[in-house]
Amino acid sequence: MKLFSTSLFALATLALTMPASLFAHGGHQHDIREHLEAGLHIGLPLFGDVEDNNLAYGAQLDYHWNPEFSTELAFTRFDDSYKSGRLSDLGVPNASADLTANNFSLSGKWNVWGDNERVNGFVGGGIDYFNFSPDVGGLDNAIDGLGIALADVDVDIDDTWGWHLMAGLDYAVGVHWELFTDLRYTVADTDATLSVATTTADGITPPGVRASQGFDFDHAMLRVGVNWRW
Repeated sequence: MKLFSTSLFALATLALTMPASLFAHGGHQHDIREHLEAGLHIGLPLFGDVEDNNLAYGAQLDYHWNPEFSTELAFTRFDDSYKSGRLSDLGVPNASADLTANNFSLSGKWNVWGDNERVNGFVGGGIDYFNFSPDVGGLDNAIDGLGIALADVDVDIDDTWGWHLMAGLDYAVGVHWELFTDLRYTVADTDATLSVATTTADGITPPGVRASQGFDFDHAMLRVGVNWRW
C-alpha cells in the first residue's frame, strides 16, 4: 500500500510540475474531438480471488472516436500466488506457487464531460485475455522441508478469457497531458493442474498427486495513470 501511495504521488507531481509550454494553446481543457491517447498506469487489486495485493503496472492506448465514445487497449501485469488444497495430501496445505498474471484488455467507454471539459467521467466494459506464468519454487521448498525426495512438481494454469466493468475519471492538466483513475471489476475463470511426484528411499517413484481444479481469478482493481494526447 505504501508503494502504491508513493507511485500515485509521483504521477501527480510529474504532471503538475511539467513545463508551462506544454499547456499552451488551449488551457487545461480536454480536446474532445477525435484523438488518440497513450500512457502508463499502476494498479492495486482491492478484493476478490487474488491471494496477494501486489502492485500492478502496465500501458494503455485509448482512441476517442467522438466526444461520447472511446476504445481502450491495455496491458497489465501483476504478481499473485496459487494455492491448492490437494497439497494437504503431502502435509503442506499452505504451500503456494508464485504466479505472474499478464492481462490484455479491450474496453469500450462512454464519456460524460464536465461543464469546462477539464474533467471527464466514464463508464464502460470489455473483454480480457489472461496468460499465467507459475513459479513452483515455493512448492519445492515446502515439500523439501518435509524430507520428501521430490522427483517433480509442476503447476499449469490455462490461459483464459474474461470480462470486466469499469468506471472512472480523466483530469486534464494541459493540452496534451491528463491524469486518470478507474475502478474495474474483472471476472475470469480457468483450470489449474497440479502434478507432484515423489521418490522413496529405494528410488522408486510411486503414483503421485495430480489434480485439476477450477481456478477463479475474479478481482477488483484500482488503477491510476497518465496519458499523452495527440
